[in-house]
Amino acid sequence: MKQNVSIFDKWSLMHIASGLVAKKYFTPTQWLALHTLHELAENTKQGKQFWRSIGWIRYEGDSLANITGDTLATMAGYLIGAKK
Repeated sequence: MKQNVSIFDKWSLMHIASGLVAKKYFTPTQWLALHTLHELAENTKQGKQFWRSIGWIRYEGDSLANITGDTLATMAGYLIGAKK
């Protein structure tokens, strides 16, 4: 069973915030690529094991809907940051 199955969850605000910060350091294409790589990596066997090793004992990965929502949230944060 996947841990995060809904498109948006309690982590969505963190993804928005990361997008706001990323605006200072990355182009939109770079940030989308980096964030996508992060989402893919954290849902591999090794990625899940990493989260478990730092205390998220029951982490089983994210659903495709949640990965999509995380990506939408971080890019929304990026676009909000771009307005400033």
